[in-house]
Amino acid sequence: MIKTKDISWFSHDSNAKDHPKCMLIIDQMGLEAYGIFWILIETLREQHDYRYPLSLIPSLARKYNTTVAKMETIVKNYDLFKIEDDNFFWNQSLKRRMQFLENKKLQQIEAGKKGVLAKKMKQEQQLKELSHIGSTNRPSFDPVPIKENKKKPNKKKEKLSFSQFKNLFLEQNKDKIFFVENTDFAKTTTFEISPAGFIVNMHNNKILTKEDAMEVWTALYKAYSSDLLDKYFIKKEEDYAKV
Repeated sequence: MIKTKDISWFSHDSNAKDHPKCMLIIDQMGLEAYGIFWILIETLREQHDYRYPLSLIPSLARKYNTTVAKMETIVKNYDLFKIEDDNFFWNQSLKRRMQFLENKKLQQIEAGKKGVLAKKMKQEQQLKELSHIGSTNRPSFDPVPIKENKKKPNKKKEKLSFSQFKNLFLEQNKDKIFFVENTDFAKTTTFEISPAGFIVNMHNNKILTKEDAMEVWTALYKAYSSDLLDKYFIKKEEDYAKV
């Protein structure tokens, strides 16, 4: 299950209520109008092109238990929304913020692709160098000495306890980006350890709650116990495209 915050997150000002246009609708139509305004903004955020048909306002009003007249008044009369061809409405501030977020994601993906390509080219170069070394002719009287392969008995690595693992992880990985699987977070959600030792969701730059942090720690510990922890680390933005 993917958390809604990973799908429909968007930034908004904490003092939006003090914007002159918002103050005006609250003054003239009451606090309910401010709630209707944010329902409209959140509805626009969920659309792939961040706009919504004017013809569906009656359905939206019924869904959220308000009147068509109030909703249409807020959309049309306070310059909070733009009307397009008398068919759609949208919010200029929301579109600007979402365009910034989309551009940032595209930059991360492109950086990831370049990193993968650079890594592939480096591996190919190393293979060429090894192939060149292996093709060197040796004289028949100078055989390559064969080293006796003495296998050392495998010592089973002792696993750390949960608290030991957590302390070691915090100590060694404060500059690394990682993701997790088998949690309520989307696989594309990336995390980082803050200087103070908290887990930060890099999609919204917020410190995880105690419950969400425990969910991530549990997933990390399970991966460590299964020797799969390394695959969850992202080398900065190089491997972002693989996630």
